[in-house]
Amino acid sequence: MTSNQIDELLGLLEKERQAALTVDLDGLADLAKQKELKISQLDISVLNGENSEKVGSELRRNQAILAAMIKGVQSARNHLKQSYVSSGEVNIYNKSGSLQVVCEPQMRNSKKF
Repeated sequence: MTSNQIDELLGLLEKERQAALTVDLDGLADLAKQKELKISQLDISVLNGENSEKVGSELRRNQAILAAMIKGVQSARNHLKQSYVSSGEVNIYNKSGSLQVVCEPQMRNSKKF
């Protein structure tokens, strides 16, 4: 892998980081395909210690961000499950941080749920 290819891979990893931080799921899916292709073209023998450490560091950073995203989604899902009361209502917090009760018919018609 030439220095240019390493720079391209690092640029791709930075785009992946930005997509993860902005929760751009479509962008992440596209970047995953691009990243897989770039890594498959990687000539490991050309990577020196410095490049190897930099690429590895970026990969670990992104993996940690993606793991945190998954954990957050799971936590939100669990919160919604626990908030659902027998009366068909769910307790959520709105943008201003106030508690809001949403009825089941509203939930079915909402793209948020």
